[in-house]
Amino acid sequence: MRFVIFSLVWGLFWWFSSVYYFYYIHDVGSAYWALGGWGYPLIAMVFLAADMRLRKNKWTQDNLWRYVTLACLGGILLYYPVLLLVLIGLALVA
Repeated sequence: MRFVIFSLVWGLFWWFSSVYYFYYIHDVGSAYWALGGWGYPLIAMVFLAADMRLRKNKWTQDNLWRYVTLACLGGILLYYPVLLLVLIGLALVA
């Protein structure tokens, strides 16, 4: 369930931030911003690795919603670095 919530929050962030970027910042740049969606598998693996390590922790079990909230915020904070990795990868392939 934690992974589903994390994926839903991250996907909504990706969608709404791309739409916001398109309408309010720059329409051409939003295509590059939206490429961050290709970094989801990497972020999902980071979340699953951290979750496997922390799920048996007492604090995690006692504060489940705080843990999920912090995990979602961490995933959102990783969006830009993963976007840069995607863009570098595209530059190397092209």
